[in-house]
Amino acid sequence: MIVRIMSICMCKGVTERALREAAGEGTAALRWLIRTTGMGSDCGCCMEAMRETVAAVHAGRYAASQGGGEEAD
Repeated sequence: MIVRIMSICMCKGVTERALREAAGEGTAALRWLIRTTGMGSDCGCCMEAMRETVAAVHAGRYAASQGGGEEAD
């Protein structure tokens, strides 16, 4: 089995999985995610990927709550 680990923030070592888990806890507040993960506090190159990942998590949760499919991974 191959496990893919994608880093979203190279400066702080935050992976896509860690970000999805934090976003999946129900918060949509980017400020809270920035404070808790440290993302965006150095070079800021991760901010677009962070926004896209959080939006995908919340879109998947919304679709699942509406009976529109499974929750996004």
